Amino acid sequence: MESQTSDKRINVLVLITAMDRAGAETMMMNYLRHIDRNKIHMDFVLNREYESDYEKEIKELGSKVYHLSPIYPNTVREYKKEFKKFLKEHPNYDVIHSNLEERSAYPLAIAKKAGIDLRIVHAHSNLKHVDIKYIFRLYLRKKLRGKYTHSFACSRGTAKWLFGDDKKTIIVRNAIDTDEFKYDENLRKKAREELGIDDDTLLIGHVGRFSYEKNHKYLLRTFAEVNKMKPNSRLVLIGGGKNRSELRLKDEIIKTIEELNLQDKVIMLGVRDDMPYIMQAIDIFALPSLSEGFPLTLMEAQSLGLKCIVSDNVPKECNVTGEVKYLSANTPPDEAAWELLLLKDKKVDPIEMNRKVKAAGYDIKTNAMWLERVYSKAILNEQEENKVLKTNDRRMKLMKAWYHLKAKIKKLVYKIIYGRRLKIGKGTTWRHGFHITIEGGQVEIGENCFFNNYCSINSLKKVTIGDGTIFGSNCHIYDHNHRFSDLETSIKAQGYTLGETHIGKHCWFGTNVVVLKGVAIGDNCVIGAGVVVSEDVPEGTIVGR
Repeated sequence: MESQTSDKRINVLVLITAMDRAGAETMMMNYLRHIDRNKIHMDFVLNREYESDYEKEIKELGSKVYHLSPIYPNTVREYKKEFKKFLKEHPNYDVIHSNLEERSAYPLAIAKKAGIDLRIVHAHSNLKHVDIKYIFRLYLRKKLRGKYTHSFACSRGTAKWLFGDDKKTIIVRNAIDTDEFKYDENLRKKAREELGIDDDTLLIGHVGRFSYEKNHKYLLRTFAEVNKMKPNSRLVLIGGGKNRSELRLKDEIIKTIEELNLQDKVIMLGVRDDMPYIMQAIDIFALPSLSEGFPLTLMEAQSLGLKCIVSDNVPKECNVTGEVKYLSANTPPDEAAWELLLLKDKKVDPIEMNRKVKAAGYDIKTNAMWLERVYSKAILNEQEENKVLKTNDRRMKLMKAWYHLKAKIKKLVYKIIYGRRLKIGKGTTWRHGFHITIEGGQVEIGENCFFNNYCSINSLKKVTIGDGTIFGSNCHIYDHNHRFSDLETSIKAQGYTLGETHIGKHCWFGTNVVVLKGVAIGDNCVIGAGVVVSEDVPEGTIVGR
């Protein structure tokens, strides 16, 4: 099958309400900054007349920005006319990437008729507040069916809200530049000096636009209780708003600050374009949201090594460092204040937290490479080629049946020898020369894995392999290594160093790969032929020699 990828640059049209400094907008901005713009060209269609925060930078990066009517019930007809006309005047787009969620039903129906065969809908929100707007969104969610070719979501919760139980939905990480969001003692001192915060002052920070979901008033009431117990404390609010509802809420927030007599205790910074710098000043990051999809700011806070306390409306999958404290959204402010103050003396390692964010697969560099492959249809082509390779050849079916039978026999033998030390999932099979050696360790292999000729697993501690992972010929996996530091003792007599080895789900290992002890390889990784894996590999990474 001829590949659809070529040297031709792929033209992507991003649909989004505005490009202000908020979660989904910053996420798309991160991808634009780090994607290979020689291969992928991204333009933006916005539904607000004003100039957005990121608009200038978008243009500096070589992309275009277009403004169409908003998508309100009374302006839908006008929007549809404008978008239909837009696609006729700009027929060069290969991909539509819509961040309009259920409102994508309108533009994607038009894009489908226009013959754009890669139409992506991206879910960012997980609504819980029921009102008239909620009911309208439910109606549009039904209209969305059949209009898109691919569904993206930032979390499982947002996926379920927009797409139901669609198992084809891809979780796309709200990735950040972990090198930018890295703790720096000098920057921290400078940022605190700018804010007038001394070393003894506890600074609680919140980042978010002025919206009902961010729960600012609850945060202010909680901080008022904190300040009673620790007068030498301050709260900094970073973020803002431009539309009428956001500006109205801002006025209410200011009024609440005055009612609580916190004028000298709360710092309102508005929108900042230097988040990696100004967030360094914060001691504890607070996010008491009533509803969240997958807050990018929480990833930034963890990457910086901040202590974090959030409501239970924030998805648990956001806690990639294991250091995030969750509280019920119904916790009374005085109790929440105690919990917040308990974090004050908690010890965290900022360098280790940054490493964990990167290892969990949330660094933008690797994720941008993945998105390039989606836009260029490389991943789609691979899926199609796999379908073509499925043969009805009777001889191949007989060979596969023979391999499965041999694997079942060998599994029984291994079970007798190793007992509970070995677990092998259903559908896992191998070809000639596959071998498992367990000397005091454990091996857990998921379902539907495949090992080609002469692969081996050698365990003294623990090796785990996720579902659907496949190995080319002559791959070898270890969870131990020889000691060799003592020059006066033979290597054989020095014993081993041990470290658990973990391989994620749906990975592909080329021929002659060696995986060494203590390595963690994330889900959906591709390890090229001949690679020796000696360091952690983040989820979704392609590793070549």
